[in-house]
Order: sequence, then structure tokens, then C-alpha cells
Amino acid sequence: MGGVPGILRFGIAATSIGVAGSVALHLTSRHGEALEATRAARNEGVKPSKQELPSDELSANADGLARLLAVGTAVGSLALAGAFALGKRPGAAIASLGVATGAAGAALLGGSGPLHTRIERNAASTLQFVSSRLHAEMQPTRPDFATQLPTVDSSAAAKPPRPSEQELRAAKLKHVPGTPDLDEAKRQADAVIAKIDWDKQDILMWLPGTYTHNMANNWIKYGEERFTDGSVVMMDYPATLDFESSVSTGMETLRLVLAEVARRDGDHRVMLGGHSQGAWIIGDAMATPEIRGMVDRAVLYGNPGLAREHYDDRDDAQVVELNDPNDVIAAKVADRAGFIDAMGAMEQGIDATNVLGAVGNTLANPKVSAYWAVASMDAERWVHSDPHQYYYAYRDGLSWLDTGTVEPKS
Repeated sequence: MGGVPGILRFGIAATSIGVAGSVALHLTSRHGEALEATRAARNEGVKPSKQELPSDELSANADGLARLLAVGTAVGSLALAGAFALGKRPGAAIASLGVATGAAGAALLGGSGPLHTRIERNAASTLQFVSSRLHAEMQPTRPDFATQLPTVDSSAAAKPPRPSEQELRAAKLKHVPGTPDLDEAKRQADAVIAKIDWDKQDILMWLPGTYTHNMANNWIKYGEERFTDGSVVMMDYPATLDFESSVSTGMETLRLVLAEVARRDGDHRVMLGGHSQGAWIIGDAMATPEIRGMVDRAVLYGNPGLAREHYDDRDDAQVVELNDPNDVIAAKVADRAGFIDAMGAMEQGIDATNVLGAVGNTLANPKVSAYWAVASMDAERWVHSDPHQYYYAYRDGLSWLDTGTVEPKS
């Protein structure tokens, strides 16, 4: 090989790797298409909740694995070419560059159909492969809500006195992660206040999770069935990945709503329920005594590991926190402040000033970062088997909010 011209070395490496890779990707692509067609046929006429979901089996995601290997080969060979060049081995550097070129060409062009379709499939198949690996590890365990009830006797537990409107408005919120948008908080609080039926005794308020601006049907249905003398409302807030602003604005919105409850000076019971970022807002807000004094009971589903306050030790008579052991959102993250900054950068847009921090904190928290990336883009796989969803426990949560107990299963 020592006498082989550099351009020939490059051509041999690029062609052989490119052809072999393209053939392999063509086969895995056709295999994946056949599996999808078969699954679609089996799902024809079947209710969405009963349909067969994409498989997590490795054989069903071989196309994504093959494409990931092709990209990895391209990147690795390119790095190797640079190392050979620095080591003054031009022949090896050119051959490695040829391997990188062939692998990149196979990754971009391998498969069937028009060029743009093949390029799109490359990204989609790779994402689905990563999603399938993560999903296989994160099957929900659905812990029993009754096992998380407080061990503290609520009748004997000390609760801060019910504050006045003035005390709530003057209270200094603990754990607020950033600066709230006061105008947005007032607008959202006014919207909630307008929906509350003040003639009813109970106020049942739901705080949704990130990118969610509605109440789940289960929460509405069971809430209205149980709280017949209650007003079931949702408190909206930004609910974005810019947690510093979103959580802070949510906490301020909650404070304004509770101040209005105090101003009305009735005998209203106040019950709060929240999921994900909504749970974070409630849990951290209740570290402020004036907020806690207004809340009778609260239930938190999938309280993020980013939250300051957690209640899963069952040592708080007012709060139940339910987290699935496989819910990565509820797990603690490395470098909390840095991860919050990284999520904010993704929400606002990555640029030269924040790219290193965003990438660094993403790599430091690979599992939760991967979940954020794939769960929404591969929603079909996750919709009925996501450990960060807690619909199954809403009925029990509402029972506890009302009575402090959970009705036994029939």
C-alpha cells in the first residue's frame, strides 16, 4: 500500500465503505418499512388506546442502529484522519478520510426512496433507535398512591395560621428560582379568579406540566364527581423550559390567586394538584409559610428533581408526592443550577454565549436530556407507557385531597 497514490487510497476507502454501508442501510430500511406496514395493518380499525405500539426490540430498530453506526464511523474516522495528519502519516490520514467520506455518504444517502426521504429517514430512524433503548429501560412501575400517604397524623400536625390578604402579598417567596413576569402572573391569576365559583366551599386547582395548558380529562371527571360543592379550575402559567422565569411566574401567580381567596375571607377549602413543573411550583411555593397556611392539602405527581422541596419521605401531613422510580424527570440532576441554565438556553435559543454550558450540562445528565429529546418527537411509543405520566393515580389523589384517605380498590 506504501506506493498507492493518495487519491487512489481515498477512492478505494470511500467507495468500499460507501457501497457496503449503502447496501446494509438499504436492507435495514426495507426491513423497518415492512415491520411498520405490518403493524399499521394490525392497528387498522383498532381503538387508539388498544393499538400496538412501536416495538423496543433491537431487531425492530436495526435501521436506526445501523445509521448511528455509520455516523459514528464517519465521525471517528474523521478524528483519526486528523490524528494521523498531526502524526505526519499522510497515507493513513487520506485513507481514514476516505472511510469517513464513505460512511457519511452511506448515512446520508443509504436506504430507499427519493433523496430527501432518505435523509429524513436517517434522522428519524436514529431518533427512534435511541428512543427505543431509553423506553425499554423506563417502563412505568405505577406505584400505588396509598403507599405514599403521610405517616403524620394530620389532626395533630402543626399548620401555619391562615394568613390575611396583606400578609400574602407582602410575603417573601422562598425558593423562587428567578424573576417572575409580574404582568403575566397578574393576567393568569385574574383568569383563574374569574373561573372560581365563590359560592362553593371547595377550590380544587390544577397546575399542569411543561408545555401543557389544559387539565386531563380524568382530573376533571373525577374532580367534579367528588367535589360536588367545589370549583374545579386550572391555573395556567408559561410552562416552558425556561424554568427560571416559568417557575417563578407560576409561583407568583399562585400567590396572587391565594391572596384573592384570603381577601374573600370565606371558609373555602383550598386543594392543589400539579404534574411535573406544576408540582414543582406547588411544592416549592409551600415552603413559604403564608402559602402553606392557605392550602389544606396538595398532591404532586412527578415532582422534578430540579425542585428544592420534596415530600416523598411522607413526613408532611399536607402533601403527597408520587414519583415513579423509573421517572427520570423526578430524579436528581447533576449541577442543578447549570442544568436549569441549559434548559433556559434551549428554550431561548442556543448561541455562541451559551452553547458550551448547554452541551456540557446535557452531557452531564444524558438520560434526562435524552428523554426531553425523544419523548415528544417519538410520542406514539411513549403515549401509553411513560413513567412521567400519572393519569392512573388521579382518582386516588382526589380522594386523598377530599378526605385525607384513599378509597380501597373494589
